[in-house]
Amino acid sequence: MTKFVAVCVAWILIATAGVCPADETLPETAGCPPLSLAPLALPPGVETNPYSYRISTYGGQQPIKIFFTSGAFPPGLVMSPTGEITGVPKISGTFEFDLVAEDSCPTGAQRVSRSLKLVIVSGKDQQAQASVIRHQRLKLKVTAIPAATTLAGVKRPSRW
Repeated sequence: MTKFVAVCVAWILIATAGVCPADETLPETAGCPPLSLAPLALPPGVETNPYSYRISTYGGQQPIKIFFTSGAFPPGLVMSPTGEITGVPKISGTFEFDLVAEDSCPTGAQRVSRSLKLVIVSGKDQQAQASVIRHQRLKLKVTAIPAATTLAGVKRPSRW
């Protein structure tokens, strides 16, 4: 008999607030913890700059394999069976794809899928932004505090 278990793969702060945008009900295979796949979103990359990110799995039975099933994966990037995405993206754009994680539970492999989006921004846009930031004047406001000023509740040490 298959037992179903609710699994939440959300950020800890969201989960502690009692909100879970990605609730999943997964079958629990006898003797193996439910398998889940994270993240909900991938960090963006920059065209022609090295990219590296590891897809995480939780629960399940090791070894766990992660594989690409459909959609568009950025040219220049590859993903290992352990979920490590590496390489140098060749073009900018938004790439949407589906991944599946499969564990090695001895009583029956568990599979869980996740749709993800990876945004690769243009290297030229990134360089233009950095150039604009570098050429802006830095404005600081410095306020001197007299040495005789004391802070309420703070004892001054006998020697500074």
